[in-house]
Amino acid sequence: MDANTPRFLRIAGDQPSARELAAVASEVTGNRFRPLWAGSLGMLGMMIKVARTIAPGGEKELYPAWQGMQYMRNMLDGRAKLEPLDNDRYPAIHWTTVREVLKRHFGRP
Repeated sequence: MDANTPRFLRIAGDQPSARELAAVASEVTGNRFRPLWAGSLGMLGMMIKVARTIAPGGEKELYPAWQGMQYMRNMLDGRAKLEPLDNDRYPAIHWTTVREVLKRHFGRP
């Protein structure tokens, strides 16, 4: 245990973009992956507002339908990004990359 751990410890693993993730997945699996444009962040924000209006009872649900859309929007627009990261606080820890995870599970022999 680290007795000097700060109150807010910002740790994040590999953070590839959608295009980078598609490229790595394509390379590791041998299958072609590519991002598919499904609309703008503004459009997603509007869809969240509509979903919250149509399903007002969703506020009381554990996971209302619009919550997944809101999570995706927040991840894509960068507001959920942790900065600065504290990953280097523990130099003995190897942070697993997306490539390593995909190779472990889907790599071709």
